[in-house]
Amino acid sequence: MRAHTLVGLVVAAAASLVSGRASAAHGESSFTPASLVTPIVYVELSRSTPGSPSDPAPSRPQSLYTCAAMEAYAAQQQGGGAGAPSGAPISAADVAAQCMVDLADDAALGALFAGEHEIEAATYDTIRVSTCVESGYEVKIKGTVLLGGVTYRTTAGADPLALGDAFAGDDADYVTVQHSGCSFSYSLPTPVRIAAGDAVTVSALFSLKDVAWGALGANGIFGGCAGTFGGHAVCTSYPTILPYVGSVAPTLETYHVSVDPDDLDGARASGQVLLLSDAAGLMIGGFTRRYLSELSPAHGLNFDTPLKAIGTNADGTYMIENYGSTADGPGYLRMPHFERATHAGTMEFPQDGKPSIPYRAVRQP
Repeated sequence: MRAHTLVGLVVAAAASLVSGRASAAHGESSFTPASLVTPIVYVELSRSTPGSPSDPAPSRPQSLYTCAAMEAYAAQQQGGGAGAPSGAPISAADVAAQCMVDLADDAALGALFAGEHEIEAATYDTIRVSTCVESGYEVKIKGTVLLGGVTYRTTAGADPLALGDAFAGDDADYVTVQHSGCSFSYSLPTPVRIAAGDAVTVSALFSLKDVAWGALGANGIFGGCAGTFGGHAVCTSYPTILPYVGSVAPTLETYHVSVDPDDLDGARASGQVLLLSDAAGLMIGGFTRRYLSELSPAHGLNFDTPLKAIGTNADGTYMIENYGSTADGPGYLRMPHFERATHAGTMEFPQDGKPSIPYRAVRQP
């Protein structure tokens, strides 16, 4: 049977959110980039549980997309091809460089996921997205950020920020940051049974909203950041697409999260939860992001990864958990009774095992 992968859908923030708030008191501010380029090496469909004669599992993961450079690299590793078209060996670094996709470009995502692929008839419950061959990859980012009342633009120089918003219009506008890890696996909202002859649509979803932040007087340069100690820095959350089996025009819900339960309007929020739902209101995925403003307190919580799990509780609330430091391990943050409205709750820390703390989430218009 054939599975048809169609248009990638970018869920972008409104233009007014690009650099629309003041710098944080500790010299940091979130921003929505104009361009975010990351490698997408392959996307595959699989199943996490054993099958049965009446409910078959696939014999192996099924490819929904593989970058041409990755195909050449795989053939080279297996001794079945020369690798690059010139016949020269192709490296893992070559794969990453040749598989770059701008997540702000809907046409690029549409071209990426256009095509047909033979898919084994079976039941699937997981989609895996890979961003590299080895552990680690580069992301390139372009945008403006307001820090201390001054507008800065990204730049490729040793200092990742320059004054003003006059871009050069070429690669000099992009900051390069390093991320660790190579893949994320997403559980489908419901398992998908694919029979012989079925045609299946796969959409690629992503939100650019506040995926990056800039800093003045950086007190350290960590993974996902570029800059100099004591100088400027530009950082990003993990920029991974969320694949979805089906054609969907998702609704984006935004919640500002404050660790102060008395912060009734979320003015002192330092994190946010972005939720995607389908036309029927079913949650299909989401992301955690930092939310840095002039009132955001320093807290050390990790809002930098997408959601790995969304569960529905008997009382109508949701259990949401983001990814931790590994693809298969516990998450950094878990909110066991998240509501799709402004609410107060308790935040847990599965990976670190720290004591839970109260939070307040304020749904945005």
